[in-house]
Amino acid sequence: MQDYSCTGRIPDCGDTPWERGRLARGLCREPEARPKPILSGLHPGFMSQLTDKPVAITISKSDRFTLPTVLQFDMAIANTKFDPQPVTLTGNLVRLEPIALAHAAGLYAVGAEESIWRYAARPALSSVSDAEGWIQACLEEAAAGTRVTFTAVHLETGKAVGSTAYIDIVREHRTLEIGMTWYGTAWQRTGVNTECKYLLLRHAFEDQAARRVSLKSDSRNERSRRAILRLGAVEEGTLRNHRIARDGVDRHTVYYSVIENEWPAVKRRLEGLMRR
Repeated sequence: MQDYSCTGRIPDCGDTPWERGRLARGLCREPEARPKPILSGLHPGFMSQLTDKPVAITISKSDRFTLPTVLQFDMAIANTKFDPQPVTLTGNLVRLEPIALAHAAGLYAVGAEESIWRYAARPALSSVSDAEGWIQACLEEAAAGTRVTFTAVHLETGKAVGSTAYIDIVREHRTLEIGMTWYGTAWQRTGVNTECKYLLLRHAFEDQAARRVSLKSDSRNERSRRAILRLGAVEEGTLRNHRIARDGVDRHTVYYSVIENEWPAVKRRLEGLMRR
C-alpha cells in the first residue's frame, strides 16, 4: 500500500476548470458558499476531505485514481474548450496584451539591440516599419490559430518592454509552447519574465485546461536555460542538429515542459519567487 497520509485543513477549490478537476480528484474541497456538486462517483476517502475538519487519511495508490474519479476529472476537462485566443492577462508588474500594430513604436524602442536576438530566428528590429511587418505576421498567425502573441507592458510606466507568445498550439492534444520571448535589456532580470511566465502558465492550465506546456532553448543560450529551470520546468532532452541557426551553426535545441499534475508545485514556486 502506498501511503498518501496528510494532516491538516484541505484547501478550498476555486472555480477554474483546473480547480474543478482537482475537486474531482479529491485534492481540494468545495467552498461552503457554492452549491455542492454531485460527487457520488468519488471514493469515500475523498468525501471525507470535503469537510471543515482536519483530516488524516491513508489511501492506497489504486484507490487514489479509481475509474469514477478519473472519469469525473475527464468530464471537467472535456467541458472546457482548449482554444487559446488573444486575451489580456494582468499581473502586479506587467500586463500581457494581444499584440497590435499600435505597439510597433514601443517594441522597436526596446527591441533594436542585436544582443536580444542573438539566438532568435530573425535579427533585431531595425525600424518602426520593420516592427510593424513583424507584428503583422504575428497577427496573421493568430488569425490562422497557430500562434497567440502578446506585448508585455510595464504597468507603472505604460511602456512596452518585450513580447512573448503561445506557439505550437495543438488543440487536439491540449498542448502548447511558450516561446518567441524577448525583453529589452533594461527589463531583463527584473522579475518581468517570471511574472509573464506565471500569467501564461496559469492561463494555460487553469483557464484552458492544458495538459502540457513546453519551452525550448538554443543549447548555447545558458541564460535562457537557467531561467527556464528556475521556473520549475523539467528538462526533457536535446534535439541535436535541430535547426541551422542564423549564424550558420548547427543549433541543438533543449526542450523543457510542465505538465498538468506538476502545475500546483510550479505555481507555488513562482508565487514564492514573485514575493521576493
